[in-house]
Amino acid sequence: MEATEAGGKAGGVTLNTQQLTLTENSQVSASNISGESEDITLQGLDTLDVNNSLIAASTQTGKAGSLTINATESVDLNGDGGLSVEATQGGTAGDLTIKTGRLSVQDEAAVTVSSPSGQAGNLLITTNSLHLNQGKLTAETGGTNAQEGANINLNLSDVLLMSNESLISAEAFSNADGGNINIDTRYLIVLPPDGANGSDIIAKADQGDGGNITISGQGIFGIQERPAIAENRTNDIDASSQFGSPGNVTLNSPLDPSRGLTELPSNFVDPTGQIIQGCPAVGKNGGSRFVVTGRGGVPPTPDDVLTLDTVLDDLGTLSEETQMQVQAEMERGQNNSPNQIIEAQGWVKTADGQIILVAEFPTATPSGNWNNPANCSDY
Repeated sequence: MEATEAGGKAGGVTLNTQQLTLTENSQVSASNISGESEDITLQGLDTLDVNNSLIAASTQTGKAGSLTINATESVDLNGDGGLSVEATQGGTAGDLTIKTGRLSVQDEAAVTVSSPSGQAGNLLITTNSLHLNQGKLTAETGGTNAQEGANINLNLSDVLLMSNESLISAEAFSNADGGNINIDTRYLIVLPPDGANGSDIIAKADQGDGGNITISGQGIFGIQERPAIAENRTNDIDASSQFGSPGNVTLNSPLDPSRGLTELPSNFVDPTGQIIQGCPAVGKNGGSRFVVTGRGGVPPTPDDVLTLDTVLDDLGTLSEETQMQVQAEMERGQNNSPNQIIEAQGWVKTADGQIILVAEFPTATPSGNWNNPANCSDY
């Protein structure tokens, strides 16, 4: 589909359809040589697929029309071709505007506004996500009025993903200043380079000044500000100029992977100085020994309760006679001092071999040398 005019004013192209697919070098164009073209407008679309084909508004020395695409779901550009608004021999290129849910530019496809020796238009894209896989977004100009063209504005609600030698460029030639690039997205993610050049975002100039690059998002990953030199195998943001002043690069992101990292100490703590030295192992056995025999009814910590696996010893059942003796001892102690608990002062052994603790006894029977303090030298 084509509208062409050598001079004067060429007609425009308007398509209103839900789905449009272009394949095998198909073309939708509105072009003129030295005159002025009307716009190309694609509206009412759900999806647009351009495979090895072209949608273009062009001129040589005249004024090209603008290209506007509205697709609610997606725009997919694949292979040689894509979308273009250009002036090839010094004319003025129009604007290129895309509004869609998802935009994909792959396999050397390009979205371009271009007038290398004249004034280029602006490129404006509004979408949820943009994926460039060996794809290009370019605005090339040779005109001196940078305020009117060669700017790229990307408004993305979700993510901009760049990979495989992709490019976003607002480059200027001759005395022109580089265009401005404004990217507003949630995340900018640039995958590691697959080829010699990497994926770049540039607003370079020749003899004019470099353009300004502003990127705003929650996270910017995989790309840095540095010269985009051919075959440097890095992902670069470059607003330089060969003979003019460089532009400004502004990255507005609260997430910086280089922040919040704590450097680990190189001098580790010597554990020998953190351990208390107790009794030396100089006993007759020539060493120390620690034996674990189980908890024996002790909880893991003082704050814990006894668990069901606690082992209880079977102490047996007292005989009736022994119980009567113990009861008599308790009543006698209660009569002597009803409000005082009296410690056992000894023990007696009954005729049948039972051991009974008593509160009053002339002589206490010690159970061993447990009350003698331990001495390290004894070990």
